[in-house]
Amino acid sequence: MNAQGHKIHIYCLSAAILTVVATAVRALCFGRAFDADIGYFAAGAALPVLLRVFEAVTVACFLSLFFFIPKGTLPLPKKQPLSLPRRVVSALVALLFGLNFVAFCRVNTGRGLPFIIFLLGILTLLGAVA
Repeated sequence: MNAQGHKIHIYCLSAAILTVVATAVRALCFGRAFDADIGYFAAGAALPVLLRVFEAVTVACFLSLFFFIPKGTLPLPKKQPLSLPRRVVSALVALLFGLNFVAFCRVNTGRGLPFIIFLLGILTLLGAVA
């Protein structure tokens, strides 16, 4: 592997580590600075501010990766058909995103989910399986 390939691997590993650390800091925020009365982080707490800055740095690091990779450096893998386990996992992920969205709508609107959004969610779930 050439020097450019090593740089890309180090950069990807750094972005992955930053993501894991950001997740750990978020869990720490929920444990230390969450106010259950208001359902959000406590006012004036420094840890949630640090979390937002760290998340912004992590996202910027991850997205900047695409600007630093020279064209033609990464080999394109052959596209393989999705196996049954991959389809099941894709459907499960789509279902969990959908349920999370439904819960969000119920909590924040008090009325539940509009029918058109429900229909689009079902179509997305079917698209993940197909």
